[in-house]
Amino acid sequence: MRALLVLTIVALLLRTRALNQSQIAPRRMRESKSDSLLNAEWLESDSMGGFASGTVAGYRTRRYHALLLTPRHPPCDRVVLVSGIEAFVQVGGARFPLSTQRYAPDVVQEEFPNRFVPAGARRDLDGLRAAAERGRAVLSGQRFHVRAAYAVGETVILEVLWVGILAIAVGALAAGQEMRAHFAVFLEFRDGKIVRQRNYDCFEPF
Repeated sequence: MRALLVLTIVALLLRTRALNQSQIAPRRMRESKSDSLLNAEWLESDSMGGFASGTVAGYRTRRYHALLLTPRHPPCDRVVLVSGIEAFVQVGGARFPLSTQRYAPDVVQEEFPNRFVPAGARRDLDGLRAAAERGRAVLSGQRFHVRAAYAVGETVILEVLWVGILAIAVGALAAGQEMRAHFAVFLEFRDGKIVRQRNYDCFEPF
């Protein structure tokens, strides 16, 4: 938790610094504010071959955008150790996101049959938001461990171990216990935005 808080603070400081230092060309000034922040990028080097980078708006739109990218053999052979975080502030019953994701307005998500959704599901952007809200009622926290990542053209494929901390009892698991699942996630991008997402979710017995 302490490491997550430090990363959150660093990310916010870097974004603030980028807002103060970035120079946006006159053409971009004519764009909407959100587009200008999306097109403007920041990069912070550690002077040893590693760096952190992203857009001023906070969206990760390029493969090299990451909070921690370090060289295994300085200054070469760079690998991403921390691509990003999902951070929020909770006040009472309200949650305020500090991090951002980027979905296209016409995004389509397909969730193939699993223990929770036996018939599978197909969701648009509103459906994704509704599913996220339902998840918040069941979980007090969750972690994603990316075991492998592949990029093929405009498609990113992720192998993920998901661990959720239950806020309520589910099956044989009591509130406070961990639920685990293994995800294969296929993300298709267009202009830096997710336009299609396919989830193959396999839950461990519960």
